[in-house]
Amino acid sequence: MRSADAAPSGARRRRRACGRRSGAARAARSRSGTPPDLLSDTRHRPTAIVGVCDEVAIGAIIAARRLGIQVPSGLSVVGIDDHEFAEMFALTTLQQVPRDQGRSAVAVLLAEIADPARERTELRMPARLVVRSSTAALQDDAFGL
Repeated sequence: MRSADAAPSGARRRRRACGRRSGAARAARSRSGTPPDLLSDTRHRPTAIVGVCDEVAIGAIIAARRLGIQVPSGLSVVGIDDHEFAEMFALTTLQQVPRDQGRSAVAVLLAEIADPARERTELRMPARLVVRSSTAALQDDAFGL
């Protein structure tokens, strides 16, 4: 098997999945012709952003820096996945373990195939919040109070 035919690494699979999940942003951009502008309007700027994955959250940090917004004092940012670059960007993230999630999902699926009449299984996987320095407490004056 050539290396190009080999299964993609975990990081590449996460990037592909994250790219699919960011389709909403592409759809919003295609309708208006410009990307959604969340950060430059100071009157309606969010105090925090949770990215659908760490790559999106890192993009929010970069966009904030370009606009002169300090992270975390002006904007808190949280991601999901604990991507290999999350620590470099000091990104607070919800750590997931895709291998364990997949293993558990397959076990549930196989059990349901073996016994279709069995009760539905609710599966809750542990997640760990890795707190770094991209988040801060909300300031009292954040809403003009």
